[in-house]
Amino acid sequence: MDDLKGKLAAQEEELAIKNEDANKLIAVVGAEQDKVSKEKAFANEEQKKVAVIAEDVGQKQKVCSIELAKAEPALIAAKAALDTLNKVRALQ
Repeated sequence: MDDLKGKLAAQEEELAIKNEDANKLIAVVGAEQDKVSKEKAFANEEQKKVAVIAEDVGQKQKVCSIELAKAEPALIAAKAALDTLNKVRALQ
């Protein structure tokens, strides 16, 4: 009987150590989980900022494309006029 009490006491001591280790591990995992949650929240905020910037860039690109399309004919006409002037100067 004393032998069983001794084994029980040893098992209880071992169980207490394992419980303590498990509690420490739970604390570490909880801390890591908090870090991950914070990083995920930060990443989500950054993703929102990037989406806003991408939308702004897209709008500016549309405006620039429209302005370029409007300016191209004038550029082509100016180049043609310059070519004509160069030809006239070459003939003189």
